[in-house]
Amino acid sequence: MSEHSNNERIADLGFARVDHDREARNGVPEVIFGEGKRVEQISAIVARLRARHQRALVTRLDTERAEHVLRDHPDGQYDPVSRLLRWGEAPERLPGRVAVICAGTSDLPVAEEASQTLEWLGVELPDSMMSASPDSTDCSLTGRRSLTRMY
Repeated sequence: MSEHSNNERIADLGFARVDHDREARNGVPEVIFGEGKRVEQISAIVARLRARHQRALVTRLDTERAEHVLRDHPDGQYDPVSRLLRWGEAPERLPGRVAVICAGTSDLPVAEEASQTLEWLGVELPDSMMSASPDSTDCSLTGRRSLTRMY
């Protein structure tokens, strides 16, 4: 198959293989792990994914490299806490709901990465963060019991 064919299942860019068929096989589309990739590589993969699927997600991307990628693809949204850069939305909502719970403020970046990735995939999350204490993001055993009652 040609590298530029619109029907290609896997696009070989030389430095990366973009799996266009992944979502059809397992329900989760190709996601770009940004850590360790050059800006030019990320931009090329984003371009290929957006041309075929109208959306793309880059994880583990620092602010400086995100700004460079956004020069090529200015309609993306970057969140410095989660370190996610994304374009587009899920074509449909998935059944069920998921709550992302973290152990404290030092875990918030990972919790945000998980939450925003799930949202991009089409998973419904609660409207607000809940915790055991109104002025804390820490969920203790008491908080866990409270959360269990709420769900």
